[in-house]
Amino acid sequence: MTRDDSIPEGLRMDIPLPPKSHNQSRDDGINQSEAVRKIQEMEPVRLIPTQPLDKGSAKIVARSFGIMENQTDKRTVMFPMDTIGKIFGHGGFRVSTILPELKNLYETSIPAWSEPEIAMTGHKKRRNVLAYHHYVNKFTDGTDTYFIRFTVREIVPAKKGKSRAVADNHIHSTIISDITVYRTNGSTSQRIPEQPGLDEIPPFVDKKLQDFLDSVNVQTRGQDT
Repeated sequence: MTRDDSIPEGLRMDIPLPPKSHNQSRDDGINQSEAVRKIQEMEPVRLIPTQPLDKGSAKIVARSFGIMENQTDKRTVMFPMDTIGKIFGHGGFRVSTILPELKNLYETSIPAWSEPEIAMTGHKKRRNVLAYHHYVNKFTDGTDTYFIRFTVREIVPAKKGKSRAVADNHIHSTIISDITVYRTNGSTSQRIPEQPGLDEIPPFVDKKLQDFLDSVNVQTRGQDT
Protein backbone atom coordinates (compact mmCIF):
# COMPACT_ATOMS: atom_id res chain seq x y z
CA MET A 1 0.00 0.00 0.00
CA THR A 2 1.34 3.45 -0.85
CA ARG A 3 1.04 6.88 0.69
CA ASP A 4 0.43 10.23 -0.99
CA ASP A 5 3.30 12.61 -0.17
CA SER A 6 1.35 15.68 -1.31
CA ILE A 7 0.32 16.64 2.24
CA PRO A 8 1.44 20.20 3.07
CA GLU A 9 4.48 20.08 5.33
CA GLY A 10 2.97 22.37 7.92
CA LEU A 11 -0.06 20.08 8.21
CA ARG A 12 2.01 16.97 8.83
CA MET A 13 4.47 18.50 11.29
CA ASP A 14 5.51 22.05 12.05
CA ILE A 15 8.66 21.17 13.95
CA PRO A 16 12.33 20.84 12.94
CA LEU A 17 13.97 17.69 11.67
CA PRO A 18 15.99 15.70 14.23
CA PRO A 19 19.71 16.51 14.37
CA LYS A 20 21.92 14.71 11.87
CA SER A 21 23.92 13.19 14.72
CA HIS A 22 22.41 11.66 17.88
CA ASN A 23 24.34 10.91 21.02
CA GLN A 24 24.09 7.46 22.52
CA SER A 25 22.37 8.95 25.55
CA ARG A 26 21.00 12.48 25.53
CA ASP A 27 19.53 14.84 28.11
CA ASP A 28 16.10 13.35 27.43
CA GLY A 29 17.38 10.09 28.94
CA ILE A 30 16.77 8.06 25.77
CA ASN A 31 19.50 5.68 24.60
CA GLN A 32 19.17 6.25 20.86
CA SER A 33 20.88 3.07 19.68
CA GLU A 34 18.80 0.98 22.05
CA ALA A 35 15.64 2.71 20.82
CA VAL A 36 16.49 1.90 17.20
CA ARG A 37 17.18 -1.74 18.10
CA LYS A 38 13.82 -2.03 19.85
CA ILE A 39 12.01 -0.41 16.93
CA GLN A 40 13.62 -2.76 14.44
CA GLU A 41 12.95 -5.89 16.54
CA MET A 42 9.47 -5.13 17.89
CA GLU A 43 6.59 -7.30 16.71
CA PRO A 44 3.85 -5.36 14.92
CA VAL A 45 0.51 -4.96 16.65
CA ARG A 46 -2.15 -6.88 14.70
CA LEU A 47 -5.13 -4.70 13.81
CA ILE A 48 -8.32 -5.11 11.84
CA PRO A 49 -9.13 -1.77 10.16
CA THR A 50 -12.76 -0.65 10.25
CA GLN A 51 -14.74 1.49 7.85
CA PRO A 52 -13.44 5.10 7.84
CA LEU A 53 -15.00 7.19 10.61
CA ASP A 54 -16.54 10.59 10.02
CA LYS A 55 -15.25 13.50 12.12
CA GLY A 56 -18.12 13.33 14.58
CA SER A 57 -17.58 9.64 15.29
CA ALA A 58 -13.82 10.16 15.43
CA LYS A 59 -14.19 12.82 18.12
CA ILE A 60 -16.38 10.49 20.20
CA VAL A 61 -13.69 7.79 19.98
CA ALA A 62 -10.90 10.24 20.83
CA ARG A 63 -12.77 11.50 23.90
CA SER A 64 -13.06 7.92 25.13
CA PHE A 65 -9.24 7.62 25.31
CA GLY A 66 -9.01 9.72 28.45
CA ILE A 67 -5.50 9.78 29.89
CA MET A 68 -3.03 7.62 27.97
CA GLU A 69 0.21 6.48 29.64
CA ASN A 70 3.21 5.15 27.75
CA GLN A 71 4.32 1.86 29.26
CA THR A 72 8.04 2.62 28.83
CA ASP A 73 8.60 6.16 30.08
CA LYS A 74 5.20 6.65 31.82
CA ARG A 75 4.49 9.90 29.96
CA THR A 76 0.78 10.67 30.19
CA VAL A 77 -0.92 12.44 27.32
CA MET A 78 -4.29 13.54 26.07
CA PHE A 79 -5.64 13.43 22.52
CA PRO A 80 -6.93 16.96 21.76
CA MET A 81 -9.83 17.41 19.38
CA ASP A 82 -7.84 19.65 17.01
CA THR A 83 -5.58 16.68 16.25
CA ILE A 84 -8.60 14.98 14.65
CA GLY A 85 -8.58 17.64 11.95
CA LYS A 86 -4.93 16.87 11.14
CA ILE A 87 -5.74 13.16 10.87
CA PHE A 88 -8.48 13.82 8.34
CA GLY A 89 -6.09 16.04 6.39
CA HIS A 90 -3.64 13.19 5.83
CA GLY A 91 -3.54 11.37 2.51
CA GLY A 92 -2.66 7.72 1.97
CA PHE A 93 -3.45 5.35 4.84
CA ARG A 94 -6.69 6.39 6.52
CA VAL A 95 -5.88 6.81 10.19
CA SER A 96 -9.61 6.95 10.94
CA THR A 97 -9.84 3.22 10.09
CA ILE A 98 -7.60 2.37 13.06
CA LEU A 99 -8.49 5.30 15.33
CA PRO A 100 -9.89 3.08 18.13
CA GLU A 101 -6.44 1.43 18.32
CA LEU A 102 -4.41 4.66 18.75
CA LYS A 103 -4.58 4.47 22.55
CA ASN A 104 -2.95 1.03 22.61
CA LEU A 105 -0.46 2.00 19.90
CA TYR A 106 0.72 5.01 21.88
CA GLU A 107 0.84 3.17 25.21
CA THR A 108 3.00 0.36 23.72
CA SER A 109 5.18 2.59 21.53
CA ILE A 110 8.94 3.10 21.92
CA PRO A 111 10.26 6.53 23.01
CA ALA A 112 12.62 7.45 20.17
CA TRP A 113 13.90 11.00 20.50
CA SER A 114 13.01 14.45 21.84
CA GLU A 115 13.74 17.95 20.60
CA PRO A 116 13.18 21.48 21.88
CA GLU A 117 10.80 24.00 20.40
CA ILE A 118 12.65 25.91 17.67
CA ALA A 119 11.13 28.80 15.77
CA MET A 120 10.52 27.91 12.13
CA THR A 121 11.46 30.37 9.39
CA GLY A 122 8.79 33.05 9.26
CA HIS A 123 7.21 31.89 12.52
CA LYS A 124 7.57 33.02 16.12
CA LYS A 125 8.79 30.59 18.75
CA ARG A 126 5.90 29.18 20.77
CA ARG A 127 6.59 30.29 24.32
CA ASN A 128 4.18 27.75 25.78
CA VAL A 129 5.94 24.76 24.17
CA LEU A 130 8.81 23.11 26.07
CA ALA A 131 9.64 20.22 23.73
CA TYR A 132 8.41 17.61 21.27
CA HIS A 133 8.75 13.91 22.04
CA HIS A 134 8.60 11.24 19.33
CA TYR A 135 7.30 7.69 19.88
CA VAL A 136 7.34 4.86 17.33
CA ASN A 137 5.30 1.68 17.01
CA LYS A 138 4.51 -0.90 14.33
CA PHE A 139 1.22 -2.41 13.27
CA THR A 140 -0.05 -4.74 10.57
CA ASP A 141 -3.47 -4.91 8.93
CA GLY A 142 -2.83 -8.53 7.91
CA THR A 143 -1.50 -7.50 4.50
CA ASP A 144 1.04 -4.72 5.05
CA THR A 145 3.12 -3.57 7.99
CA TYR A 146 3.49 0.07 8.99
CA PHE A 147 5.42 2.38 11.27
CA ILE A 148 3.33 4.88 13.21
CA ARG A 149 5.10 7.85 14.78
CA PHE A 150 3.41 9.90 17.49
CA THR A 151 4.61 13.41 18.21
CA VAL A 152 3.79 14.58 21.73
CA ARG A 153 3.87 18.31 22.41
CA GLU A 154 4.97 19.14 25.95
CA ILE A 155 3.62 22.52 27.00
CA VAL A 156 4.39 24.82 29.91
CA PRO A 157 2.71 23.40 33.05
CA ALA A 158 -0.53 25.03 34.09
CA LYS A 159 -0.43 27.52 36.93
CA LYS A 160 -0.86 26.28 40.47
CA GLY A 161 -4.46 25.55 41.28
CA LYS A 162 -5.40 24.64 37.71
CA SER A 163 -5.70 21.18 36.22
CA ARG A 164 -2.24 20.17 34.94
CA ALA A 165 -0.25 16.93 34.51
CA VAL A 166 -2.25 15.34 31.69
CA ALA A 167 -2.84 18.73 30.06
CA ASP A 168 0.93 19.28 29.89
CA ASN A 169 1.33 16.68 27.11
CA HIS A 170 -0.80 16.48 23.98
CA ILE A 171 -0.70 14.17 20.96
CA HIS A 172 0.30 16.71 18.31
CA SER A 173 0.17 14.43 15.28
CA THR A 174 0.50 10.87 13.97
CA ILE A 175 2.45 9.84 10.88
CA ILE A 176 2.03 6.41 9.24
CA SER A 177 4.45 4.98 6.69
CA ASP A 178 4.72 1.56 5.05
CA ILE A 179 7.65 -0.31 6.59
CA THR A 180 8.72 -1.60 3.15
CA VAL A 181 10.03 1.84 2.18
CA TYR A 182 12.82 1.27 4.69
CA ARG A 183 15.27 -1.59 4.69
CA THR A 184 18.17 -2.68 6.86
CA ASN A 185 21.57 -3.35 5.28
CA GLY A 186 24.01 -4.32 8.01
CA SER A 187 23.69 -1.53 10.55
CA THR A 188 22.33 1.00 8.06
CA SER A 189 18.70 1.85 7.48
CA GLN A 190 18.31 2.88 3.85
CA ARG A 191 15.48 4.34 1.84
CA ILE A 192 14.39 2.18 -1.08
CA PRO A 193 14.87 4.09 -4.35
CA GLU A 194 11.58 5.30 -5.73
CA GLN A 195 11.12 4.17 -9.33
CA PRO A 196 7.37 4.38 -9.83
CA GLY A 197 5.71 3.35 -13.06
CA LEU A 198 3.53 5.72 -15.01
CA ASP A 199 0.44 4.88 -12.97
CA GLU A 200 2.10 4.46 -9.56
CA ILE A 201 2.38 6.90 -6.65
CA PRO A 202 5.80 7.07 -4.92
CA PRO A 203 5.61 5.54 -1.44
CA PHE A 204 5.34 7.96 1.48
CA VAL A 205 8.54 8.21 3.53
CA ASP A 206 8.49 9.62 7.06
CA LYS A 207 11.62 11.75 6.65
CA LYS A 208 11.94 12.50 10.34
CA LEU A 209 11.91 8.81 11.22
CA GLN A 210 14.27 8.01 8.35
CA ASP A 211 16.74 10.70 9.45
CA PHE A 212 16.59 9.41 13.00
CA LEU A 213 17.30 5.82 11.98
CA ASP A 214 20.11 6.89 9.65
CA SER A 215 21.78 9.27 12.11
CA VAL A 216 21.90 6.70 14.90
CA ASN A 217 23.15 3.95 12.61
CA VAL A 218 25.82 6.18 11.06
CA GLN A 219 27.11 7.04 14.52
CA THR A 220 27.14 3.36 15.54
CA ARG A 221 29.20 2.44 12.47
CA GLY A 222 31.65 5.21 13.29
CA GLN A 223 32.18 3.83 16.80
CA ASP A 224 32.77 0.34 15.43
CA THR A 225 35.60 1.45 13.13
